[in-house]
Amino acid sequence: MTDGRQEDLLAVARELIAEEALRYFTNRRDDLNLPAVPENHAARLAEAAYKVAELRPLGEIYNLVWRATRAAAEAAQKNPRTPRAHMATHAVNRVETDVQRATVDPGWELKPFTAITGQGPAAMTRALFYNVLDSDPIETSLPKLREALPEPVVAPRAADAAPAGEGDELAATVAWLNSRPEAWDPYLVAAGLSVLADVLTDPLNVEATITVRGLRKRYGAKEVFDDLDLDLGPGVTGLLGPNGAGKTTLMRCLATALNPDAGRIDILGNDPSSSAQRTELRKVIGYLPQNPGLYPHFTAASMVDYMAILKEITDRGARKKEVRRVLAEVDLADSAGTKVRRLSGGMRQRLGIAQALIGDPRFLIMDEPTVGLDPEQRMRFRTLTSQLGENRTVLLSTHQTEDIAALCDRVIVFSGGSVKFDGTPRELAVGAKGRVWSSDTRPTKAQIYWRTADGSYRVVGERPSDGSAVDPTVEDGYLQLLGTAARAGS
Repeated sequence: MTDGRQEDLLAVARELIAEEALRYFTNRRDDLNLPAVPENHAARLAEAAYKVAELRPLGEIYNLVWRATRAAAEAAQKNPRTPRAHMATHAVNRVETDVQRATVDPGWELKPFTAITGQGPAAMTRALFYNVLDSDPIETSLPKLREALPEPVVAPRAADAAPAGEGDELAATVAWLNSRPEAWDPYLVAAGLSVLADVLTDPLNVEATITVRGLRKRYGAKEVFDDLDLDLGPGVTGLLGPNGAGKTTLMRCLATALNPDAGRIDILGNDPSSSAQRTELRKVIGYLPQNPGLYPHFTAASMVDYMAILKEITDRGARKKEVRRVLAEVDLADSAGTKVRRLSGGMRQRLGIAQALIGDPRFLIMDEPTVGLDPEQRMRFRTLTSQLGENRTVLLSTHQTEDIAALCDRVIVFSGGSVKFDGTPRELAVGAKGRVWSSDTRPTKAQIYWRTADGSYRVVGERPSDGSAVDPTVEDGYLQLLGTAARAGS
C-alpha cells in the first residue's frame, strides 16, 4: 500500500469515527428528549467530533458523548424553567470541554463503551475497520492504526498497476454493500458510501462521462448560474430545485440546445462548442424538453420516425424497427397511427419520451418526464429508466420527490444557480432527521407544514409543543435544506 493510499484510508477512518460520534449524540439527544442543536452550534459540535476522532478510539468517544448528554439532561431536571434550546447548547459546551481535555491530556482515562443497546458501528465503519484495516474501531485509535500499518511501498507505474477492482478488498466490500442494502444499514452513517467514494481513488470512483467546468449563463440582467462545476457518471441522477433555479437551462446546455456564455462542457469525450463534435453528439444524446414541440398533424409513428431521421438513422428498415421498439417501450404501439393532436396529454408526454429513446442514446436528458403520467404509467417509466441507467448516464429533473427516491442513484439540489446538495436520496432524507414531526395542532410558528389525510400536521422544522418525531423522507430533506424557498418555488 502506498503512502498516499494509507493516508486516504486513515482520513476515511477519521471521517467515519466522527460521524459515528455525531450519530450517537443525536440518538442520545432523542432518548433524553433534548432539543435539536441550534444551527449556529452544529458546526462546533462537528468540529469537536472530528478533533477527538483524531486521537481517541470510538469506545472512549461514546463514553464522552454519553457523559455530556447526561450532564445536559441532569441540568434540565434541576432547572426546569431553563429554555429548551439551552439544554442542547449545554450538551455541546460539555462535549467541547471534554474533547479539549481528551486531546491535551493523554492520561485522562475514559472507560470505553464496548456495546451500546440498539446500535453500534454502522456498515461502512465496520467494512473499513474489520475488512481492510483489520482492527476494532471501538478499541483502536488512529495513532495506533498509523503505527500498525505496514511500511508504505512505492506507487506502481500505471502500466504495472493491477486492473481496477482486482485485489481491492475495500472496493469489493462497497460493491457488496451496494448489492445488499438490507444486510447492513448504511442509512445510519451520514455520507455513507459517498465518504469512501469521495476520498479514495481509482476503483471506487466512477469515471465521469460528462464534465462541466466554470459554466456561466445569463438572461439579460438575470444570472442563471456562475462558475458552475459538475460531473456526471453512469446511473440515474435527479435534479431537484425550485422553479427558476436553473435546472432547465443546465439541461438545455447539456443537450446542445443552448450555448453557455462561458465555461467548458465535455460530453462523452466531445466538445459541444465544436460544430462537428456537436453534430456527432446529437446522435448519442436523447433529450426530452419540458415542451417537446410535437407536430399536431403527424401520427405518433411518423413523429418518432422524423426524429430518427434527424439522428441520421438512414436505413429505412432499421428505422422502422427502432420506431416500433420505442413506441412499445412507452406503451404506444397501439396508437402508432393516431395523429398527435388526438393524443391525450399523458400520451403526448409518453411520445416525447419515445423520441428521446431513439437510437439507444448513451446520454439521456429528461426534463419533467413524469408530468401527465398516471400511476401505472409512472411505474412503467420508473422500470424503464432504472434499466437504462444500468449502462448509461441518465439525467432527469422533477418536482416529484417520490420519483427521485425510487429511481435515482444520486440527487443534486439546485437553488439560485448553484448546487446546494449532491449525494444519494437517502443522505438527503437524513439531513432532516430530528427535524420532522407529527402534531395534532396547527403550528403557530412560520415554518413548513401541511395537513395529512388522518387530520394530523406534518411539520418540518422546530418541534411543535406536542410534536412526535417521524422518519424523514426525501421530500422532508429537500424542504429542510431549502426551507421556504423550496415551498414557494415548488
